[in-house]
Amino acid sequence: MDPTVATVGTAPVDVASRDTGSSGVTAIERLADKVSALVELLDTTRHQLANATQENEQLRRELDDQGATAQQDREELRTLRAEREQLQTRVAAMLDQLEEIEL
Repeated sequence: MDPTVATVGTAPVDVASRDTGSSGVTAIERLADKVSALVELLDTTRHQLANATQENEQLRRELDDQGATAQQDREELRTLRAEREQLQTRVAAMLDQLEEIEL
């Protein structure tokens, strides 16, 4: 490769035709390093976003499951309370019958 041509990204830059000398190349190299770091940061951020999205979906499914379970538990509790009330009524009736028999 020609030493007077540097590549920044995919575009070749003619270093020999620049009047800025080595400081221009250094600035371009620093810019290229910053762009590379930015691309890496962007990739990392995208990966973290994908992970967070996946975790949110998993948590949403778990929450939906827990909501369904809670609804079932509430219905079972209502049923048990109704049964308890029926038993209390029956026991009270039995106790009344026992008192009448003992008189």
